[in-house]
Amino acid sequence: MKQNFGDLYRKLYDENKTELEELRLKSKEETKKILGYVLGFFALFIILGITGIGAFLIPIIFIIAIVAIIKSSSASKIKESPTYKYKKLFKEKIMMPLITNVFEGATYNPDAGWTPAQYKEAGYRDWIDRYSSEDLIIAPMKLKEGVETKMEFCEVHTERESRDSDGDTSYTTIFYGLASKMKIDKNIGTEVYIKRNWSAGKSKVKLDSPEFEKKFDVEAEDQIMAVRLLTADVMAEMVDMYEKYKYSFEIHVIRDTIYMRVYTGEVFEPNIFKDSMEYQTLEKYYNVIEAMMSLSKHIYKVIDEIIV
Repeated sequence: MKQNFGDLYRKLYDENKTELEELRLKSKEETKKILGYVLGFFALFIILGITGIGAFLIPIIFIIAIVAIIKSSSASKIKESPTYKYKKLFKEKIMMPLITNVFEGATYNPDAGWTPAQYKEAGYRDWIDRYSSEDLIIAPMKLKEGVETKMEFCEVHTERESRDSDGDTSYTTIFYGLASKMKIDKNIGTEVYIKRNWSAGKSKVKLDSPEFEKKFDVEAEDQIMAVRLLTADVMAEMVDMYEKYKYSFEIHVIRDTIYMRVYTGEVFEPNIFKDSMEYQTLEKYYNVIEAMMSLSKHIYKVIDEIIV
């Protein structure tokens, strides 16, 4: 039976707090040690550069440092590190119960994610040069009596590459957050694209909600379908979700699939430098996936009423 967040949090706190904090403190020391090495090498480079002998020694030291890092980061050693154990325990003992409390029967694989091709199915208008994805959630959903589907979530990070006049490469984050997908049994026969802070072209849809239009733009070739889809209740829920969590988000309905992405930044990760069971962080993770589920189901309900 589903528990409210406060009750579930207290249960998880009592069962896991001590073990998590022990690992977090060890992880914190490990991280500080690595940062110390990095700062030490950086300081040495500066000193050698000032003394004029850096041109000879810096490449040698750099090679030695790289070899040391590679040796120390072998797969077997990484799995023995406090940081690896801390993250693994957090996701197994904290995130999994939170996720399955929202989605009964859900599976959660922290190491799996979407391929770039799966992500691009949503039709987001981004140029992607570097892509990563993890924390795959697959949740069975009952849309109505006799109609079931699955809703997928995962963390996605996309970046764009650029080069400066010296030929140095840098990357700019385009999207970093939670993306979801829900296939439904009805087909709207077109696409409706709802996005925060975006200026649509000739296909921009005018809606009868000044509050909604302050926060979102809507584009659709079939503008009548878009107006029918975005009922007063759906627009109100979208405005409420934005006001409550302050995350930009987009919804793209493509024929028989509802896609959504929320610009949360990194999710489902424990904090090394704060309390391992920080209430606000866990509540944020919990509420965002619950809100994404609620809004997707609400949109489906409207589609189900429109298309008989």
